[in-house]
Amino acid sequence: MPTIREIADHADVSTGTVSRVLNSHPNVSPVSRGKVLQAVNELRDSSAVGSRRGTTSIAFVYRGQSSINSRFDSLLLHGIAEELVQTDHDLMIVNAMRLRMEGESLGQMLLRRGVSGALVRTTSLTNTMCDELGQEGFPTVLIADRSGNEQIGTAYYDTDQAVRRAMDHLVNLGHRKIAIALNIVDDFDHAQRFQSYQKFQEDHGLPRDERWILRNAAWQGNSGAVLRQIFDLPDRPTAVFVTDPSIATGL
Repeated sequence: MPTIREIADHADVSTGTVSRVLNSHPNVSPVSRGKVLQAVNELRDSSAVGSRRGTTSIAFVYRGQSSINSRFDSLLLHGIAEELVQTDHDLMIVNAMRLRMEGESLGQMLLRRGVSGALVRTTSLTNTMCDELGQEGFPTVLIADRSGNEQIGTAYYDTDQAVRRAMDHLVNLGHRKIAIALNIVDDFDHAQRFQSYQKFQEDHGLPRDERWILRNAAWQGNSGAVLRQIFDLPDRPTAVFVTDPSIATGL
């Protein structure tokens, strides 16, 4: 296992912050917690993230591009870690692309690492790994996405009505040229919001322009990038629908 100093250097945080995260202390910002947990994963720490050792783990599993530093995922991990404090389980973060042995299935890899259940975070390109776990009968919950596999539990919120209310508000203010700011990671949440946005445009006869689709990594510092993209457009939209709270806060 890497030392606290190694994790701190990798995550660019203090050793005190690392210690608080590893011991599930509540007084850590979601951003710092996400950086530490990602550093632990990148340093190939095979032990559970938590204060206990040798206990069965629950794995937060992703494959491909990670959104772990987003505010949503940071808060999600914080909530999971807080709940696991009350159990005999620890939290492990697993990149499903890097940790398999040759010929090993995803479920076999998780079992080898002492994982008893998986919380899976996917994008439109990686959601097939849920089907693989479902076929193996591995206890799995798909987060912020849906699955047609009855063996897979799901935890998501249907945002269609929320998108329509937001777009209705902008239209009632007199806007018709409405851009959309999306996360660069194409997860289910953002894909669903984009579909609802396009359907609203179609239903209300609003003008559409591919240049009004603004994709940036979902963190507050990118709000300036969204504004620059808008100002650089020859035919500027008069409003923007922001799908991620981190960028919305910055704007």
